[in-house]
Amino acid sequence: MTYLFLFIFGLAIGSFLNVVSLRFQPGQRLLDLRIINGRSHCPHCQKTLRWYELIPLLSFIVQFGKCRHCKKKLSLQYPLVEFLSGLIFVSVPLLLTNFQFSPPAGGFNFQKKSKIFEGLLEKIKEINAKEKAIFFKIEPGADFPFNLSDFGFMKSKKEIQPSQTVILDLTKTEEELLAEMKSKTRYNINLAERKDIKITQQTTHNSQLTTFLELLKETAEREGFRLHPKEYYEKLFAAHSPNFSVKLFLAEYNGKTIAAHLLVFFGNPARTTDVIQSGGQAVYLHGASSREHKDAMAPYLLHWEAIKEAKRRGYLTYDFWGISEKKWPGLTRFKKGFGGAEKEYPGAFDLVFAQFWYWVYNIVRKII
Repeated sequence: MTYLFLFIFGLAIGSFLNVVSLRFQPGQRLLDLRIINGRSHCPHCQKTLRWYELIPLLSFIVQFGKCRHCKKKLSLQYPLVEFLSGLIFVSVPLLLTNFQFSPPAGGFNFQKKSKIFEGLLEKIKEINAKEKAIFFKIEPGADFPFNLSDFGFMKSKKEIQPSQTVILDLTKTEEELLAEMKSKTRYNINLAERKDIKITQQTTHNSQLTTFLELLKETAEREGFRLHPKEYYEKLFAAHSPNFSVKLFLAEYNGKTIAAHLLVFFGNPARTTDVIQSGGQAVYLHGASSREHKDAMAPYLLHWEAIKEAKRRGYLTYDFWGISEKKWPGLTRFKKGFGGAEKEYPGAFDLVFAQFWYWVYNIVRKII
């Protein structure tokens, strides 16, 4: 259905382009409203055309490429421009995923060394040459030291990740962290412990991935948000390096998994270099829960156990990864209940490689 809508929309755009190209006069401004004002007519007999004679592509086919009144042949420009425009817009679903993206990853500090960032961009451009990406999108951290416009980036209205978050300072003691939580949050953590919720940490094998995705699908249907393709989660689960790891926290009640949190750990607590901060950051990236046994308050205990695990590993901060009073008021209240400091990121910036397709991408983003 999406492809049909895009094709019809593309036909309409093609029809409009025909009008503009055929009515435009030398010396006339392109935005002159007189170009699009007035009824369409046959270029041969000047007969004003009715609406059913102006249906993009279809009217040309039904009328065998001739004017309904004078029977003279019409230019092939009309159907060709409309059809090609339709094909361009049908290709957009592929375009919407044909870009590279870098989120505001924790643990990186360029320390104003622009040569390091310039080297990174050169590598990105090499990858783009192979992947034929339309653009590279970056969402830098709050302390990013460079003006991205100096490197050819432009500000983008389309953000992949939320630009606001809550971050806990893990250098504080457990007692201090608990004291800074809202009383309801502390109560729900204790309630989950009294209900004997079991929290386990899992390496991300296929069985755990299946359990997590089932819960995530249920959560998405309930809360009304879209999921990434399955391949995204498979690649995330498989990713691992000395400075990057993924851990799945599961909450079990009466032998059944009722909630899960996926955490990403950036940086290495035992290492300090030019680009890695000592201590690093734990990020709560994805969460899912079942409506069943909702009163057990498993997500509260999941977060608390994940926070304590991040402290034990020596990480400095715990990022709740996204709040918005407007988009997710309930989820925002839940996360802010754990205390912490609110932080806002600069937003998204795009480095464009294919200007025309980037223009098409942005048009379609506004309508679907």
